[in-house]
This record gives sequence, C-alpha cells and structure tokens, in this order.
Amino acid sequence: MAIEYEHERDGAFIVVKLLRTDSSVEASLEFARGLAGLCERTDCHRVLLDHREMTIRHPIFGHLALAESLLDEVLTVHFERVASVTAPEDYDRYRDFELVSRNRGFNFRAFQSVEDAREWLESGAED
Repeated sequence: MAIEYEHERDGAFIVVKLLRTDSSVEASLEFARGLAGLCERTDCHRVLLDHREMTIRHPIFGHLALAESLLDEVLTVHFERVASVTAPEDYDRYRDFELVSRNRGFNFRAFQSVEDAREWLESGAED
C-alpha cells in the first residue's frame, strides 16, 4: 500500500499533507523518492510534512532502518531541510527519527506546531 498525500508550494517550501500511510520502510522509501522528484522538478528543497492525522506504527528499529535507507539513497542529496509536524501522541517517535537522521547528517526536525515548523523552514539557522 502506498503513502497518499497532497502537496502545494508555499513560498520557499513545499507543504505535504499525508492522507493515508503504509508504515513500512519500503513504502516510506518510495514516498521519499517521489518527494525528491517533486523537489527537483520544482527546484524547492525545503519541505513541511504534516503528519498530524497519521499514526506511526513501526518501532524504533523501523526508524533506524528507514533513516539508513533514506539517507543513503535520497535525503541528503535532494532535501535541504525537512520539518515534520506530528500529533502529540507520536511526537516522541518522530523525535527518535530526528535524532537518528541528524546524527547521519540529514537536516530533519520534528515539531508539534505548524507555526514552529514554518519558522524553522524559513530561517537560515542550521539547527
């Protein structure tokens, strides 16, 4: 099952709203490949992912496998900065993914507020 999403350009970044997701590493990798293609076509390399209506289901080892696969193949090449806004109950899991990703050189941050995510995407700060 694929990850379904809607997207729109919003100034300096692309806003992606996830509608339905398959939480497998394979589906997430395919989603990242498609998103990388969108970034290349639009020449926009900052992304706000809105996960607030989604529930993440895979455990931390899934985050590790996903981060490794994504970083090796697409993320560090196609994306300058990715902000992920999540539901409060999933925030800790996305923070785990943030830690793994940032330790591998990918500029990813998890947020609970769209406003904070937008502010970070629009800023020049590296953290």
